[in-house]
Amino acid sequence: MDGELVDYTGGRGYVEKDWGRSFPSAWVWAQSNHFETLGTSASVSVARIPWMGKSFVGYIVGLLHEGELYKFTTYNGARIKKFSLQDGRVAMTLSRRDLTLDIVIEGTQPGKLRSPVLGEMDGVTWESLDASITTTLQRRDETLFRGTGAHAGAEFMDNDGALEAGPR
Repeated sequence: MDGELVDYTGGRGYVEKDWGRSFPSAWVWAQSNHFETLGTSASVSVARIPWMGKSFVGYIVGLLHEGELYKFTTYNGARIKKFSLQDGRVAMTLSRRDLTLDIVIEGTQPGKLRSPVLGEMDGVTWESLDASITTTLQRRDETLFRGTGAHAGAEFMDNDGALEAGPR
């Protein structure tokens, strides 16, 4: 940077690229690499996806812990058992086979960002870069992991409860 080498060796980061002309009508996105246990990270994406004139709630949620990626997704049979988004706080419970993942995302001091609507940057979303993600992963009655990821990026946008499960 400015002619100087910047070395990120040993650092923690996250990179993504969104493709498309519009954001979904409602979504929750969050990510943190800063858990108490080094190497643990969480990524949460839940959105109302338009499909063939209707829509559905799709999700890709992952918890990486001790080298194992625990995936809770629309396409691997996971289910959202509980979901609430209220006053900048998201709480959800997902389950897949014998695994349950509880997540609480709390954002603080969100900033206003422009977002795409039909190819134009006419939308507005709120994003925080100092949120936290608290997770509890259980297999049946055994707790496999419990921790809080700090320095999380988080976005919340829910229009009139659009993320509540079920087709529309």
